[in-house]
Amino acid sequence: MMSDLKSMGAEALIDLPSVVVIGGQSGLWSGKSSLVEAVSGINVPRDSGTCTRCPMECTMSSHATSWSCTITLRMGFDNNGRDLQKTITVPFGRTITDRNEVEVWLRRAQSAILNPNVPSSAFHTKTIEELRSTKNTLKFSRNVVCVSIEDPDATDLSFYDLPGLIQNEEAETVALVKSLAEHYTKKENTIILTTIPMSDDMENQQSMTLARAADPDGKRTIGVLTKPDTLGAGAINQRRRWVEIIEGRSEDHKLRHGFYCVRLPDDAERTQRLSRAESQRRAAEYFDTTSPWNGVADRRRFGIPGFVSDVSRLLIQLIEEALPRLREDIDKLLAQCNKEFDALPPPLANDPQIEVLGRVNAFCDVFKSYVNGNHEDKRLAQQNRAFYSMFKRDIRGTAPDFSPFEEPEDYVALDDTEGKMTLTERDPGVKMMGIYDISQVIQEYVSAFCSGSLTAAQSSTKVNWMGTSEQCAISGKGKSHCSVRQTLGCSV
Repeated sequence: MMSDLKSMGAEALIDLPSVVVIGGQSGLWSGKSSLVEAVSGINVPRDSGTCTRCPMECTMSSHATSWSCTITLRMGFDNNGRDLQKTITVPFGRTITDRNEVEVWLRRAQSAILNPNVPSSAFHTKTIEELRSTKNTLKFSRNVVCVSIEDPDATDLSFYDLPGLIQNEEAETVALVKSLAEHYTKKENTIILTTIPMSDDMENQQSMTLARAADPDGKRTIGVLTKPDTLGAGAINQRRRWVEIIEGRSEDHKLRHGFYCVRLPDDAERTQRLSRAESQRRAAEYFDTTSPWNGVADRRRFGIPGFVSDVSRLLIQLIEEALPRLREDIDKLLAQCNKEFDALPPPLANDPQIEVLGRVNAFCDVFKSYVNGNHEDKRLAQQNRAFYSMFKRDIRGTAPDFSPFEEPEDYVALDDTEGKMTLTERDPGVKMMGIYDISQVIQEYVSAFCSGSLTAAQSSTKVNWMGTSEQCAISGKGKSHCSVRQTLGCSV
C-alpha cells in the first residue's frame, strides 16, 4: 500500500511512514553504503567522493520464490527542484535476476536522473566506464531511483538511502544536499537511521547533528555504529565509551530506540562476493569473540539480522499507528477535491464559439454594472467616487475663464451652466477673458465666416464659445447683461 501511494506522488500531500538512511560524505568513510548493501543484499555504486547523488528507495519483499529486482524512476521534481504538477513513474530496463548486474543498472538509473533532458532509455546499454565519463547536467537531484527487490530470504522493509552529507564542496552544493536530507528527516512519520563510524567521535558526526535538529527528543532516531574493527586493542577508553552508548548508559547520547553496532564487509571481503549468510556469520563470530562487545548482554544490538528485524517491526508499528490519521488526511483531501470539482462549470451544451461569445458578453455586462454603480456590490463605485470628483474638477478646470464685464479681474468667474457653482481651481493654461476679448474673437469669426475662409476647427470653437458666452449673459444681472446681449446681437 505504501509503495502504491508513493508511486502516485502521495508523499507531496500526506506524511507517509518511511525509513531514511543518512551518513557522511563517502560510503567508504561512514559505512552508509556498506550498511545499505548489508541490509538489501545488493551492491550499490561506490566511487571516490560522493557516490549517491539522488535518493534511492529500496523496497524488499519476502513474498517470492526466487530473487529478482526491478528499477523505476520516480520523477516528481523539475531541473530546479520544484514540484511537478504530477509525479511520473518511469520503468527503467528489464527485470534483473542476477545480483551482480544490479550495481551497473543503479549507475545507469542515477545517470538518467541526473540528465533529465536525455531519454532514460539512452542509458540502458552504457558501460560503467561510459557512465563515469558522462558529464551530468545536475550534480544532485530530488528525483528518486526506486529499487524493488523480491527475495525469499529478506526481511520485509522499505527505506530511503540519501546522498551523504558533504563539507568540502561549493556552499551551494553543500546546502542543496543538506536541504535534501532535511526534507526527509523533518517528517514526523520518518524513522531516521544515522550511520556513525566508531573511528571518530560522536560529537564530530554531521549526520547526528542533523538528526538531533529534526528529532530533538530522539524519539524516532536510531544510531547505527559502523567499523568497530577499526578500533585498535589500545583504544580502551574509546571502546568503553561506545559500550556505554550501546547499553544506553551515556547521558549525552540517548535515543528512544537506542544504538546498534554492525560489522560490515571490508573491501577484501566485497571482492570475494561473500553471500549474505556468510557475511552475517563472520560478523556474529567477531562480536561473540571480541572484547568488549562480547560482554554486552543485549545481543540483538549487534549485527544486521537483529537490527533489520527491529527496524522492520518499528516501521510496521508506525504504519499501523499512522493509518487512522492517513485515512483522515485522505478524506479531507478527497472532500477538497470534490468541492473543487463541484465548483467547476457544467460541460458545454452549445457550440464552443457561441458559448465563449456569450460568456464574454455576460462578463462585459457585469463589468459595466460595476463601473456604473448598478451592481448590487457598490464597492467599486464607492471607492472611485473621490477619483471621479477629482476627474470632474480637472475637466472643469479647462473651461474658458469668461467674465462678461469690462473689467473681468474685478469679478468672480461664473462657470456652472446652472449658476450653482463657481470654479476656484483652474488649469494654468486658461487665461481670463472679458467682454471685449470675446467681442473681438466673435468679430474675427464673423469676418472669416462671411469671407468663406472659416475652417471646421474655427467653426467648432465659435459654437462652443458662443454657447458659453450666451449662458453667462443669461445668468448675469444689471447693465452688464444688456451689454453682453447687445454685443452678441451685433456680432451675430
